[in-house]
Amino acid sequence: MRLPWGNIDFIKSLFLNGAKYSILGCLSFEERSCSVPLILSGSDCVGIELLEILDPKDAFPDYSADIRICTNRNVKILESNGIKYSSEVNKLLATEDDLIDIIGRVQAGKRAPTTILDMTSFPKRYFGLILKRMLRSSEFENIIVTYTQAGAAGYTTNHLAEDSMPCDHLPSFAPPIRHQPKKVTLAISVGFEPLNIRSVLETYREKHLKLLTLYN
Repeated sequence: MRLPWGNIDFIKSLFLNGAKYSILGCLSFEERSCSVPLILSGSDCVGIELLEILDPKDAFPDYSADIRICTNRNVKILESNGIKYSSEVNKLLATEDDLIDIIGRVQAGKRAPTTILDMTSFPKRYFGLILKRMLRSSEFENIIVTYTQAGAAGYTTNHLAEDSMPCDHLPSFAPPIRHQPKKVTLAISVGFEPLNIRSVLETYREKHLKLLTLYN
């Protein structure tokens, strides 16, 4: 197993020079979700699949109209650049079985030894399980994971997420069943905002807890 990293030109010259590959990404409202398909579409790219993932209908606030406008804009960007791709619509809160079925369909339609997983706009519950299953499957010979940065302006200074759910384990990443120790050290990595970190603390409030908080 080789785990080099670098910008796309370096990775392309090292692993994609004359090799056939396919792309699995997410079609979203973010303009950067178009970056990898635009850069890597070409004669060696045998297929591009972009999953469109919809928020729950009862999400609050409801940004579905704005999301649809921006997503349609990105569709036009791809089409105007002659990018041919297949797409399907999935629910953000898809079950683990649903996610495994998606991976199965990707695996069944695989036509190249190298798969590029563009995690740029994928929710964690999607790309975490997709990557885990890919790495465990002998069907995927070579896997390249890409991520497009937010751009020169950086991330918004407003909230990155609203109406967040209580903290929970990602699909297929449940902890092993074992006896809980009397003393617990809980490490929490806080990225841009804490979201529902209170729910985690309430889960451990009756335990002898040592709290370690890491900020990006």
